[in-house]
Amino acid sequence: MRQFLIGIVCMTAANLLVPAMAAGPPLGQNLSISPHGPRADRMTDDELSRAKPLPDEDGALWKVRLKPGLFDATHQLQGRPSLFAITDNYVITPFDNCLLMRDFRMGRFGIEPVRLPGIVDQVVAARSVLACTLAPEEEPQENEGDILLVRRMYAGIDTRLRGHQGVPWRMLFSPDATRLVSCGDDSSMRLWDVTAGKEVAKFPGYGVGGNASVVRGEFAAFSPDCRWLATAFRGSLILRDPANGRPRIVQDTIQFNMEPEPIRFAPDSKSLFAFAALPPSKEPHLRMVQFVIQDGKLRARRFDGVRTAQDGLLTRDGKYVVTWSRSPEVSIWKIATREEVAVLNVACQTLYDAVLAPSGDVLATAGDDGLIRFWNLDNQQPSNDGKWYRHHGVYCIAFSPDGEYLISMSDDGWLKVWEAPEATSARRAFYLLPSASVGGPENHACSKRK
Repeated sequence: MRQFLIGIVCMTAANLLVPAMAAGPPLGQNLSISPHGPRADRMTDDELSRAKPLPDEDGALWKVRLKPGLFDATHQLQGRPSLFAITDNYVITPFDNCLLMRDFRMGRFGIEPVRLPGIVDQVVAARSVLACTLAPEEEPQENEGDILLVRRMYAGIDTRLRGHQGVPWRMLFSPDATRLVSCGDDSSMRLWDVTAGKEVAKFPGYGVGGNASVVRGEFAAFSPDCRWLATAFRGSLILRDPANGRPRIVQDTIQFNMEPEPIRFAPDSKSLFAFAALPPSKEPHLRMVQFVIQDGKLRARRFDGVRTAQDGLLTRDGKYVVTWSRSPEVSIWKIATREEVAVLNVACQTLYDAVLAPSGDVLATAGDDGLIRFWNLDNQQPSNDGKWYRHHGVYCIAFSPDGEYLISMSDDGWLKVWEAPEATSARRAFYLLPSASVGGPENHACSKRK
């Protein structure tokens, strides 16, 4: 009888608690789920109030304002500034001298904030590892070029990578998060061992020019299978061993009269593309070169056209490459035939950013009209039933890894998170593409290459 009464009491208590638990914490509340309990750097009530996500009048799930005026020459890298980072479960945003891990749907803080010794300049992430830099102060500081590593989000900063003279302006993780490449104005690119927290190699890179001109771009890329690290500098394209940075294949690109930037690997890691960014012409001219990795050499396949190819993305099935510049158009090229098969008008005058959805067959674009549009690459027609999202001043867009959410950011500092169209979901990729079409870090590990 006593056990029966205890059971009744427990069931009643559970029924009372379930509705409260199902409702979840309110928008923006700190969840405090750190396995080590609250830390001394926990946000104050005032900070929580200021960092709280807000409802959006344009239909986004939520929005939050980061520091405005961030889109200057320092961060403008092909329209992809590193002002926020994305992991499988969180969008990571800076707030004063903190990094906040917010869930996609409601913007709630899923883990205690990471408190930094200064204002966040940029942040990148891979898997559960973060790397960030701090904004330079008016007076040059010692070690201001440090890269701060956060390898356990609940534990805060655990490593400083020192070597750059001045704040690096570009950081890139390998897909398996064991290596990090950084570029700075000290005319160097550096390769770091994330696990050991030390510099592995240093390569020549672009610095500030003689007239204080800035040369910046995406001069480094890891292959999806982690077998290669590609670097580009002054007419040379070098494929390196990501374990130690040693050159393995060197390709001279002067014959193409181009500086290979940006460079991007194909999804199968068997080739990479270099985009020429040459001005448009009436007659077909060089737009990009595909370098096929074969028998320890690079075999070049040039693509000619009339429109500028300042940057590009490759579809997951390896059939198409999408290119664009600062014009209102994007071009779709068939890789097998090197033909420009379609041209889409996606903006009024200027396209700021474009990104492929995890589904593999949908392209999202952000233009100067403040609209985010979706395009079906198979038929080159608007996707999402012609619907679009409005974000005034939008300059940068990205998808969550599962394709369920779209993140957009504007030049006035507003970050918005949207529920992405169903067509962009990664779940569709399993039905659209063969699983063997994409290489992955499970086949190779950057840290294990000899």
